[in-house]
Amino acid sequence: MSTLVQSERHTALAHPLDPLTAEEIRRATRLFRELTDAPDSTRFAVVLLDEPTRSEQRAHAAGSEIDRRVRLVTVDRTGGPSVDVILSLTTGTILTRSVVDPRTQGQPPVIVEEFDVVEQLVKADPTWRAAVERRGVTDIDLVQVDPVSSGRFDHPQEDGLRLIRAVAYARHDEQDNAYAHPIDGLVAVVDLTNRRVLEVVDDEVLPVPRECSNFHDDAGHRPRSGVKPLDVVQPEGPSFVVDGWKVDWQNWSFRVSMNPREGLVLHQVAYRDGDEARTVLNRAAVSEMVVPYGDPRPAHFWRSAFDAGEYGLGTLTQPLTLGCDCLGSIYYFDAVFADGLGEPQTVDNAICMHEEDYGVLWRHSDIRYGGSWVRRSRRLVVSFFTTVGNYDYGFFWYFYQDGSIQLEAKLTGVMQTAALPRGTSSKHIYRVGPDLGAQIHQHFFCARLDVEVDGPRNAVAEVNTVPTPMGPDNPYGNAFEAQIQVLGSEAAARRRCSTETARVWKIVNLDRPNALGFPPGYSLHPTAGARLLSAPESWVGRRAEFASEQLWVTRYDPEQRYAAGDFPNQGMPDGLPVWTAEDRSVQQEEIVVWHSFGVTHVPRPEDWPIMPVEYTGFTLKPAGFFVENPALDVPRPEKHSTGGGHEACGCS
Repeated sequence: MSTLVQSERHTALAHPLDPLTAEEIRRATRLFRELTDAPDSTRFAVVLLDEPTRSEQRAHAAGSEIDRRVRLVTVDRTGGPSVDVILSLTTGTILTRSVVDPRTQGQPPVIVEEFDVVEQLVKADPTWRAAVERRGVTDIDLVQVDPVSSGRFDHPQEDGLRLIRAVAYARHDEQDNAYAHPIDGLVAVVDLTNRRVLEVVDDEVLPVPRECSNFHDDAGHRPRSGVKPLDVVQPEGPSFVVDGWKVDWQNWSFRVSMNPREGLVLHQVAYRDGDEARTVLNRAAVSEMVVPYGDPRPAHFWRSAFDAGEYGLGTLTQPLTLGCDCLGSIYYFDAVFADGLGEPQTVDNAICMHEEDYGVLWRHSDIRYGGSWVRRSRRLVVSFFTTVGNYDYGFFWYFYQDGSIQLEAKLTGVMQTAALPRGTSSKHIYRVGPDLGAQIHQHFFCARLDVEVDGPRNAVAEVNTVPTPMGPDNPYGNAFEAQIQVLGSEAAARRRCSTETARVWKIVNLDRPNALGFPPGYSLHPTAGARLLSAPESWVGRRAEFASEQLWVTRYDPEQRYAAGDFPNQGMPDGLPVWTAEDRSVQQEEIVVWHSFGVTHVPRPEDWPIMPVEYTGFTLKPAGFFVENPALDVPRPEKHSTGGGHEACGCS
């Protein structure tokens, strides 16, 4: 059983970190058109809050007002220049304006409106239609055309153009799982600047797989029997308190927001320790992600979508359903984004928040006199789902009673497919059906953690656990130790995971020793996973270099927000490798910690036709932040009776 705690429409602006309201979006886009005399062909690729800086947030806490600013990036449907503007809603003026240079920077994100434009242009192209018909597909109306971000390769004929590469699938009907029927070896390169098909790549005529692989409720799968109801009941309601976009739960407090590029963002995360609210994070979000594919053929080599910067994790957020996506006593936050015309569009139930039982928190039994002590763990879950083409991604932030924070990315949806005729094989494609394969690929995410552990100035130390050399200090060879090294500069802080040394990175405040005499900290515990396998000198290797290292540390700069730079769509290499080339000091400064993590997906038949959830992520654990277990005050668990009552369980 799931219950709705409250369904609130967040319209009143109570804090400068609150996301843009529908009225603010309307006013911002209207002001932009008036102040720039923008033509009717202008479309808005980005409309988001230009968030207050750290210093502005501190000034606001002291009573100062903050200028409410909006960032807008536009695209001209007729091929005119794209502009990047910061506009003040407070004063009604433009603060900064620049033209986006597609040659030296890249292109603004893909606009949803362009999906339909691409399909119309492709289906009207005679060369493409003839290529489709050569593959035995005659019902063009049923063909599904997927627009995919183009990548960048500096082909002379593509110079300066706004491009999409379109792939196609031959559905049997409108409800058919199109990815079971790839029209392989065929790609249309669409020039959105001039509204034309620039090129048709007709590499190889392969038979279109015909076998259906549907997973809908009416696809003929008999539901398994014996699944009894499992109700999550909180008769007194949840333990969290929501005030606008601010959340208090147990000893945690934080703010949430939603923007079109990153989706869910956490702000001003703090833990109440006694009478003090101690800061942990100023801001946390998934900054960028990339999905490089390992198929080198002409119709596939270019696949490497930067889903945040090229499409927008927030823009493609899906409304969540009570009892399906979230169980328990649920609180929803709605999200408001601008469409291409600058009009606000509401995504109902975009963010789900609820509590979960998480098993045993701590336990001990003393056999000497029969004592037993148990506490159960409870966590607060804040999550959203976004659908980017064939894949669905869930991002789940967990807050724990012991002071830990976890981000879990959940990958599901439908794999990208290719024709793999019977009797053939490939090093890069793995069979999932009689004539169907799925390509090996990777998924990388980069979390931007604007850390603030017990104050604004922090440092990062690397901790490696290694054997102590045998000798007078280790005569029996059994000893090992944790070696700690503070990372002094941005170049020194480019680091990779090491499972051999159980490597973690500890974010510390060197200015504020705790009661035990050492600096308070939070350790970043990575999930052992993938590293970018594309060649470093390749275009995707250079543009997605953020995924080549698992840790980056930069000096705080509010303009350095996205791991691959502002414009990864057809963009030049930018972001973390460019910024860290300055090699600024990061020792006890205002810093940002960037953590790249992900998975390498070697497709299995069990991943088809819809993929069970794959998990990846990381955990932040207090390490010297407290002087004892902070969860000692968690009350004893209750024993629930079949009649719905409850009483204390039999443990101390």
